[in-house]
Amino acid sequence: MAATVTNNSTVQPILDTTQASQLVRGSVVLTDTYTSGGDTLDLSGYPTQSAQPPEIVLFTEQPSATVTPSGYIFTYQPGTTPANGKLRVTTSAGTEFSAGAYSAALLQANVVFLALFPTGF
Repeated sequence: MAATVTNNSTVQPILDTTQASQLVRGSVVLTDTYTSGGDTLDLSGYPTQSAQPPEIVLFTEQPSATVTPSGYIFTYQPGTTPANGKLRVTTSAGTEFSAGAYSAALLQANVVFLALFPTGF
C-alpha cells in the first residue's frame, strides 16, 4: 500500500448534535508508488461508532512555511467498507497522476483530511 493514514489522536472524534454522524481527522502519508485508479485508503482503524464507509472525506495540504504546496488534487472514492476506499490523485481536473513513483512534491506533502462517518443512530 502506498498511502497510509494516521489518526490525529490529540483531537477527539466529534459527534454532531443529531448523533447521526461522526467526524474524524488525520493525515495521509504517501510512500512508494501510485497505483492507476487510486491507492487503497484504509480508514477502518479509527475509533468511530460506525462500520460503514465515510460519507465524505475532504483533503487539504498543510505545508510548513518553507515547503511549497504540491498543487495536486486529492479525491476520495468510497468503497464498500471503511477499509477499501480509494485515494485518487490528479494533476488537474480529470488528469490522473501517472501510475508509478510518487513525485518528490507529493512525498514531502503534509496531506490532512476530515472524514464524516454515518453512525446509524
